[in-house]
Amino acid sequence: MSSKNSDAESVARLAIDVARSLWRENPKELPSEPEPRLQKSESDDAIARRAIEAGRLLGARTAREAAEMTAGRPLTDDEWSGLGSTLERVWRENPKERPSEPEPRLHQLRLAIATVSDEPNFGKDPTGAAAKAAALLTRALVKKTISTIGDEDDRFVAGIFAFVFSNYFTIVVGGSFEEASVIALREVIGTEESDRCLTTIGNSYNQMIHSKPKITEALGKTCEAWFNNPDAAQFQKLVELFKIFRTHLR
Repeated sequence: MSSKNSDAESVARLAIDVARSLWRENPKELPSEPEPRLQKSESDDAIARRAIEAGRLLGARTAREAAEMTAGRPLTDDEWSGLGSTLERVWRENPKERPSEPEPRLHQLRLAIATVSDEPNFGKDPTGAAAKAAALLTRALVKKTISTIGDEDDRFVAGIFAFVFSNYFTIVVGGSFEEASVIALREVIGTEESDRCLTTIGNSYNQMIHSKPKITEALGKTCEAWFNNPDAAQFQKLVELFKIFRTHLR
């Protein structure tokens, strides 16, 4: 997706910039292309903070890992002895930035789903977590709007929402959208109905992406707003969208 490419590009640019700053005293270690934005007067603490920030974005678990990830290679012991004390101190001084688990987005997803369901205890597998979250959020909307799924229109609308949520959550935490959407649909409408309706709902979702992109974009953005701030007001916006779909989408 474009958002993933943008994040990856930002991380890559930051990593290269930090690596150049860390080794500004050793030009033979640096890329040969010009670096007009390099600020040689930057303090060691500022360089360290940027290295830590870039490393954490790349999944670093220690200060040395952060430095090595941003540099793009392992550090020698001599290099670490010159940089380590500053980097270790900056790492310790910013504990709130450190992920509390290997994938902090999964933790955020659990917290969000906990606002609408009593069973957000999914594991750390990204595909399974995305599918479970999509199913639980869809079921919460069903309960709030139509109580239960009773006919083909109910199944269709719930299925579309499960697909949209699966797509968004696999973007957030990773995993396979194709697998997550199938699992989520099965949990929302049941295995038997899922086997019967999967092709119809899947084809309709794909057609909607191409023929009515503003609809899926609106759903995705509303889901994103709820994920970032999962309060009652944001959930109500999803509820209203579900009602609109149930009334007008056939």
